[in-house]
Amino acid sequence: MRKYLSIYISLIAITLAVISLVNSNSEVTNQEIVAGVLRSEDERGWYAIDDEGHRPINIGSVKVEKGLIVVNYIKELGPINTFIAAPDETFAKEGFFVGASVNRKQARILVSKVEGGKVFPIDASTIRSKWGNIWVYGLFEEKANNY
Repeated sequence: MRKYLSIYISLIAITLAVISLVNSNSEVTNQEIVAGVLRSEDERGWYAIDDEGHRPINIGSVKVEKGLIVVNYIKELGPINTFIAAPDETFAKEGFFVGASVNRKQARILVSKVEGGKVFPIDASTIRSKWGNIWVYGLFEEKANNY
């Protein structure tokens, strides 16, 4: 059971986000998206994958600050409707899970790991994987002149 704790946590987070999207205010029609797949496979650190199979949306830069993955958007956005950060199946099997603190300019993602039934924060600058990714998806109201 403990082995699959991070997978269960990720599934719960995704389910809650989908429910939030389904129940979102129908009057909001102009929305902007921040989305992409993050990876850190070598000493260059974290980046948004941009290749023939992946395209980031509204991600300006990705870096690590104080152990957190910082995703800077290409511009300041409007109010936040929802934001999801989740490990893929590779990281989930390894016991990783993530949580994001989000504002209109950036998301700061904390990576944690379950080991021996306990949760430990992980310095994101120490993570390297050719196949493990973190998926991010944020939905924001389009920024209007009155914000």
